[in-house]
Amino acid sequence: MRIVEEQTSSLRDDLIMLGYGDKRGQLETSHYFEDPASQKVISPIRSEVICPDKTDILWKNCEFLVNRMCHLENLIQSLKMSICRLQTEQELNPQKTAFLKDQLNTIQEEHSTDLNLLHLEVMNLRQQLKNVKEEEDKAQDEVQRLTATLEIASETKKNAAVIEEELKTTKRKMNLKIQEVLNEQLSTKCSELTNMLRIVKMENARVIAEHNAILQVDINALNQNLQSLVEENKHLTDKIASLEHHRATSDYHGFAQKKVEKALEKITDSKNKLAYEKGKLQTKIKQLEEQLHSFTETKLQNDHLHKLNKVLQVKHAQMKSILGKNEEELAQAVKCRDAALKESQKLRGDLETLEDRESKKARRQLSILTKIASESKKLLAQYVHVIVGNFQRQLAEAKEDNCKVTIMLENVLASHSKMQGALEKVQIELGRRDSEIAGLKKERSLNQQRVQKLEAEVDQWQARLLIVEAQHNSEVEASCQSWPH
Repeated sequence: MRIVEEQTSSLRDDLIMLGYGDKRGQLETSHYFEDPASQKVISPIRSEVICPDKTDILWKNCEFLVNRMCHLENLIQSLKMSICRLQTEQELNPQKTAFLKDQLNTIQEEHSTDLNLLHLEVMNLRQQLKNVKEEEDKAQDEVQRLTATLEIASETKKNAAVIEEELKTTKRKMNLKIQEVLNEQLSTKCSELTNMLRIVKMENARVIAEHNAILQVDINALNQNLQSLVEENKHLTDKIASLEHHRATSDYHGFAQKKVEKALEKITDSKNKLAYEKGKLQTKIKQLEEQLHSFTETKLQNDHLHKLNKVLQVKHAQMKSILGKNEEELAQAVKCRDAALKESQKLRGDLETLEDRESKKARRQLSILTKIASESKKLLAQYVHVIVGNFQRQLAEAKEDNCKVTIMLENVLASHSKMQGALEKVQIELGRRDSEIAGLKKERSLNQQRVQKLEAEVDQWQARLLIVEAQHNSEVEASCQSWPH
């Protein structure tokens, strides 16, 4: 273009030199083309890999401009040839100069209009090339910005993955520490419970041993009393037999015999009373033996209840530990869900802002690029569609992750409710067992009171037996004293 303009300016000067420039304004060009400083040299078109269709359009425009330049060069050459021909004709035939001047003026007018149109087209093409270049630069900047945002998003995703791994490791460590602490607490509680159970067993065994010893002493005393009564009865029967023998041998002692008979009647009455008391004591002994048997059974039941209580305490501790773990997992899951919701909301907001910004820019770029080429519009639309598709896919993945987190939380809540139901059942069972143990303790206290009452009754009967023995001994001594030697 530059060469063509220089050649046209030189051609204009030649025509002025030949004297065909009376109408000088017809051959003058604009100051824009005369001032070389105001004209910017167009840099060659660089090939771009991002938009190959756009480069094809630019190369087509370049080929079109080259063809136009070739056409202008041919036109200039034809003008030069016509000028040379006119100069030779002027030299040979000066009469035709007026006609040639008119013809030259008409030709200059025609070509001046063509040159002006060509200059306008060149200016328009330069402006279009500048606009295309600016749009390409903007598109490159946008692509670089989007690549930077994608890199930042990938980095944030990697950082999020690293943070998630760190959270998992910290969660694992915290679970291990909590498990160790709970195990230590459970071991201490188990040791305390075992010590308390051992103390209770020792106390129970001591009480039962003392009670058994007291009952055994009472039984031995009662047996000794029975043996002494049996021996006394035998001794009295022997005395009665001897007295009857003496009564049969001698009738001298009639009065004494009456006394002896009275004494014998008294002895038989006392004997009957002693037999009655012996029966009562035997029934008391049987009752005491039955109570001892019931005490042994209650002891066995108490041991069984202690074992059940220990098992239930272990189960209660296990359920507490499981419930604590489930509560911690629930809190961690709630935190993860909140973080995921915040991240999804943040991504949704970024996506909406990015979609708004990209849609506005895409509309503006499409409105500009539709005037230049439809191909660039399609490419940009495809690019925007790809970006929107990527962000929609990311949003769908975030929604899926959110759904997974909600499902996991629902499962955790369901398991937590199940654990609460099981814990309530265990607590109800423990309450029932505690009430049974309280009832057994109450029965034990009542049985101890009964034993104390029975011991008091035994003491009373022993006192009565001593009184009866004293009376019997006094009567025997009186009868022996009254018996004549």
